[in-house]
Amino acid sequence: MSDLARIHDQLTLYTTGNLTRSELIAFDDHLRRCRNCQARAPHLFEMAAALIPDSPAPEETWSRIVSAIEQR
Repeated sequence: MSDLARIHDQLTLYTTGNLTRSELIAFDDHLRRCRNCQARAPHLFEMAAALIPDSPAPEETWSRIVSAIEQR
């Protein structure tokens, strides 16, 4: 599996808050550059929130997504 494919596979883990600290740092860096992940992340956050209502995405996560998109 390529590094890019591995990173894209982590999008679901990212949206559910299940990445390690080092994975999160790497994914945040990727998210700043990847329009595909920027487009998919909000939808996956909505799905995760619907499936795991007691575990909403932390505000810090939303702030990072908004910041990454705004930097585009």
